[in-house]
Amino acid sequence: MISVICVVNDKEVFESNLLASLREQDVDFELLVVDNTTGQFSSIPKALNDAASRARHEYILCVHQDVNLIGKSWLKRAEEICNDLGRMGVFGVAGVNETGAYIGFIVDRGRFWGTPLKTPRAAFTLDECLLLMHRKTFLENKFDEDFKFHSYGADLCLRIKEQGLRVHVIPCPIYHNSATIPILRAWNIGEDDLKLYLKHRNAFLTIYKTTGKATPYSKHTPSKIRGSVKLLSYRQILSIFYVEERILAEFPSKSSLLDVGVIPLEQSWIKHAKKESYSVGVSAKKQYLLASKRINIHNDYVLASPCYMPFQKGAFAIILIKGLLEYSKKEEGTRAINNALQVGREKLVIIAPNNGYALDTAYQCYLSKWNSQEFKKMGFKTSGLYLRVDIQQKVKVLKALPFLKPILARFCPNHLSRDVLCVKHLT
Repeated sequence: MISVICVVNDKEVFESNLLASLREQDVDFELLVVDNTTGQFSSIPKALNDAASRARHEYILCVHQDVNLIGKSWLKRAEEICNDLGRMGVFGVAGVNETGAYIGFIVDRGRFWGTPLKTPRAAFTLDECLLLMHRKTFLENKFDEDFKFHSYGADLCLRIKEQGLRVHVIPCPIYHNSATIPILRAWNIGEDDLKLYLKHRNAFLTIYKTTGKATPYSKHTPSKIRGSVKLLSYRQILSIFYVEERILAEFPSKSSLLDVGVIPLEQSWIKHAKKESYSVGVSAKKQYLLASKRINIHNDYVLASPCYMPFQKGAFAIILIKGLLEYSKKEEGTRAINNALQVGREKLVIIAPNNGYALDTAYQCYLSKWNSQEFKKMGFKTSGLYLRVDIQQKVKVLKALPFLKPILARFCPNHLSRDVLCVKHLT
């Protein structure tokens, strides 16, 4: 039999998802609910370990509150598969292999992640949304309570692998209603990934997870493995002359990024800007989300208005608005900016045509105009991007001295630049 453990911080989500699917199961089970609505436990691993110490059955299933088990025989089938695999090890429904390729199948808010499995598949690490293991295996290993909300499952998998035990994705699909919680407790994922990297870097050259690759590149990284000061200085010098360097410098690696609008023409550029960050695209236009997903730009997508985004305050480190404001009415654009300021934690980056200036008159179909002075009044630091074409044509000396173009555009944004880069630090 299986002991089911769930940490709950939203009773309504739990009752309408996991609990509803458990009530349909055709086998007996033990349910251990950890009520963490008051924040009694400071981390998920602590809560799960506490509940597991009270579990009575042969297997322990740690599962998120927003998961639905598909089929009334889910628990029965999962236990049978684990028995066939030899019991010792950890099993899940989603994971990655040694190259970072996704394994498993999840229905997430009507979207399909991965492909259905017919047989269990060996994995490198598993997603924490659902982890199943023999009670003896769990009690001998347990979750590392140094982790907060992320990477504790990946850490357990790596420790299990070092012991020569199994890490497998099993063919038991689930429905993950992840829209019911604020997407990504983003302020911990970089810190937890760094802990994972530092703990296992001697045993594993590269550590892949379902949310990406754990690397040392984080603001929490010890100085001995940080990038050199010379490299940073060199990039700062480059940014004076090269617009791309200046823009990309606003997007640190291993952070969390929200792309507001998911404008199709901007997606290939955003792929470079996001680097190794976890990114989410939000748009009111379903076709934009599908187009971006087709070329695999973001990790997750949400269908919602940029004016009313369903995220909690401070959910993302970096918010990007590019290609959206000029195609929105002024009041709608202002609401989108105000909403972005609420869900951002570190900085809001906006790129927009300066004074409605277009590269070509054929594209002057904007619904609103924005300029650097407006953004300065809202607390943004502004600089120009790209010199206006008409000025390049009028000032002949620029043909002989092309390096002056980005300098003039940057320091005279209101009159000379085609686009304006606006950055507002939120902390």
